[in-house]
Amino acid sequence: MALLTGGSAAGTIQLGTGLLRLLSSKATVGAGNAVVATTENAAAISGSLLSFFIPVIAAVMLVIFICWIILKLGKKMSTRRI
Repeated sequence: MALLTGGSAAGTIQLGTGLLRLLSSKATVGAGNAVVATTENAAAISGSLLSFFIPVIAAVMLVIFICWIILKLGKKMSTRRI
């Protein structure tokens, strides 16, 4: 199932890239292809970096949230004992 989904997504992206380059070639007689390729590469690098950093950031935020909840519960429990 994942192979089918991933292949479909990759095919859709490749189709979009091909159409974008075709339109760029027609509109700018090939002069805009360097700009399009650079933009595609920057987007690919950004997406790759975000795929690594976003889970790490989410995990850190989850740990902070859990610690915050533990502290709040600890304060609530300590005030009940008094």
